[in-house]
Amino acid sequence: MTDTVPPPPVRELAPREHADLLRHLSAFFAEIAPGRRPKPDPVTAKTRATAPDPAGPLSG
Repeated sequence: MTDTVPPPPVRELAPREHADLLRHLSAFFAEIAPGRRPKPDPVTAKTRATAPDPAGPLSG
């Protein structure tokens, strides 16, 4: 049987800490939201799609 470690005590956040946490979480979720992702650069995407294979053509 293994000994379990009790979780640390939970404390209330001060109003300033609460506001800071909400600000950070809002920024984080705004950054990862699917509709908010930056669109890929069309020039880079086209170049990447048409770039020659660095390994060269396969020899048969």
